[in-house]
This record gives sequence, C-alpha cells and structure tokens, in this order.
Amino acid sequence: SVKSTSTNTTYGTGASINITVNFSESVTLSSSSSMTVYLNSATDRTVSITSISSDTSASGTYTVVEGDASSDLSVDSIRVSSGASLSDAAGNAMAVFTIPSGSNLSDNNAIVINTAKPSTPTSFVVSSNYGSVGLAWTAISSAEKYKVFKRKSSSSDFSLLSDTITINSYNDTTFGGDLTRYYYYVMSVNNLGDSSPSDTLYGYPSKIWYVEMAAQGGDDDDNDGKSKATAFETVEKAVKNNSDLASGDTIYVGPSISS
Repeated sequence: SVKSTSTNTTYGTGASINITVNFSESVTLSSSSSMTVYLNSATDRTVSITSISSDTSASGTYTVVEGDASSDLSVDSIRVSSGASLSDAAGNAMAVFTIPSGSNLSDNNAIVINTAKPSTPTSFVVSSNYGSVGLAWTAISSAEKYKVFKRKSSSSDFSLLSDTITINSYNDTTFGGDLTRYYYYVMSVNNLGDSSPSDTLYGYPSKIWYVEMAAQGGDDDDNDGKSKATAFETVEKAVKNNSDLASGDTIYVGPSISS
C-alpha cells in the first residue's frame, strides 16, 4: 500500500509531502539502486528511495513544483532501477509492483495539489452613497479572501484598505469628511498568492445628482440620483426640486450621462 504521514490538505509550490510505500514483509533493496514512485500530479513527478534494508516500509519526499496539480494525489506506478532487485529475507526478488486495489495513496489520504493563484475578480462595480462608497465583484471560487486598495486622486499611490475581506463586497466609510473622488481596485487571495488587480474604478462618498438636458421629465422622478432617463433637466431643478439633496452631495452636469 501507499500512504502519507502528511496532513490531508491542499499543498502549493514548495511544499514537502511524505510518500510511504508499505510491503507485506521485510524487503531489502540491492546496493547502489533506487526505487522510484511515480505520482499522478499532472506533470508526473517522482519520488526516489535509495535505501531499504530489511524494512516493511520505505519513505521519500515529494516537493511540489509550480505547475503541479491534482485533486486527489495518487501513485501511477512503482519501479526499481535497471539491474536492481527488491528481495525478501529468503532472497526472493519481487516480480510484481502492482498496488493492491483500495491501497493507493488516494485511497488512504486526501491530498490536493494546487499551485495556481486565484483568478482576478471580475464585474467590479463601485457605487457612491452618503458617507460611503460600496464595492462589489463576482466571487472567485479559488479565493480565500480579498484585498481592496484605494487612492484619493488619479496621481497618488494606492494603499491597502483591507486584506481581511471574505465576501465579494465591501463598504468603505474611511473618509473623515472628505467628499472628493476615490479610486479602487480589488485582488483575490489564497495560500498561493494574490491575483492580478481588477479594473480600477472610482466613487464618491456622497450622492451624485445628475443634470441631463435631454432628460425625460427633468425632475428625477425615481429619486435614484443617477438614472439618465429621469435626471434633472437643470441645476436649478436639481437644487429646488430635490427634497433628498443633502450637504456634501455632488451635482454632476454633462451632455451625455449614462446610467
């Protein structure tokens, strides 16, 4: 049988995993020889064992390399080097190296190999609200958490806002009364590293009331503050006809505002 003393979990690049081959009786590997265990890890890695002396088991170490992958690590085959022999106490050489059914590494353990970093978050959206900016994106199945980065202007450097986010949304309230434009991007994270950054988008920690000369009705009938079809027709209407207007809000005037 083949087993591992390593923990049943997911391993990434550089991890060391024990591989132990068990025999039905004590065996000895001939001198200057090796026994090779061939693993099913997408790239067919091997574990070499060079010393077995009257033992019922022999162990080696598999070091995970970038590009390796397996949903349940198993052994394809076991072979000895050319001219070598693996013999019992009576000197009888093993002729068959077939692993019995139900005794493979995948039967005895649950070891996953994953050397891929998580995918980049997609469908990233930013919404402006009173005193906050809301962020949302499509969840990444391979991510353990997310990082959000923020900067105050298009010319300043990004800084880490949070690296403990475990859901695919975040609400930023760290403005200190400053209602200027803020830029954001998000990255997904797992034990193998960080993804590439998402798109960079901006938002305001205040509500934006749009003024669009081609508006229908011109009084923002749905009071959403952003729909082109019902935006305010003039700045005067945005101020006088807007019972929801609050201090710090932004009135955005443009010839072609999209929803």
